[in-house]
Amino acid sequence: MEQRISSRAPNFTDRRSLLPIWSIGLFAIGCGVLGWAWFWHRPAPEQAPAAQSDATLELVQLKAQTAAMRAELEHLRAELHARPAEVATVQEAAARTGEPSVEPGSEQRIVDPTPEQEQRSELRYRAFLDTKVLQDAPDETPGETQKFSAALQRVLPAGSTLSDFVCRKSLCRVQTSHRDLAGYQAFQAAGFGSAAEPIWNGSTTFMILHEPGASEPLTAVMYLARGGALPEQLPEQLHAQAP
Repeated sequence: MEQRISSRAPNFTDRRSLLPIWSIGLFAIGCGVLGWAWFWHRPAPEQAPAAQSDATLELVQLKAQTAAMRAELEHLRAELHARPAEVATVQEAAARTGEPSVEPGSEQRIVDPTPEQEQRSELRYRAFLDTKVLQDAPDETPGETQKFSAALQRVLPAGSTLSDFVCRKSLCRVQTSHRDLAGYQAFQAAGFGSAAEPIWNGSTTFMILHEPGASEPLTAVMYLARGGALPEQLPEQLHAQAP
């Protein structure tokens, strides 16, 4: 019996013959997708060492801050222990020189000036204002000055006179004489105090030059600012005029 060998070529249009090829292609595509996903989502090998380095640096900084705080605390403790010795040294030096010592933590007390000190301060301020009047520019409103002089004459009580009257551009100096203190106070109240219509609304200061005596009247002076406040004497000017 004779055996026949078929030499027919495979038919690639047959779906059953292409099934193994499709399976291999799909498998290859799936492997490629999985490989790409692993490549992009794999953990970076540098992240762990970097995080460890940051933690080490932070620990070193915390240790340095702790050491600095301990040093500052020791310094404060040393100052606290040295304070009593320093106070004792100051008190001993004050006792040797005769000066009063100051206790730590005591508040500074404000001491009222003595009558002599107040009198010297008033004399210096009066000399300062007299100089300002002399150095001031000439009067630019003579009409208002005449009205003010007439108003002063009206409020002067019986026994009081207007001794001197000088008005410049920004300052006026008025000197009056009174029979007694009651007459001086009545003049102040009528013209500048509780009067319904005071004759002067600007800044004013009053000073007594001479107290009333057996045969001498009370002499007073006042300084009036025109259109502003009275000049203030600076501390360096007070020291410069101090006797």
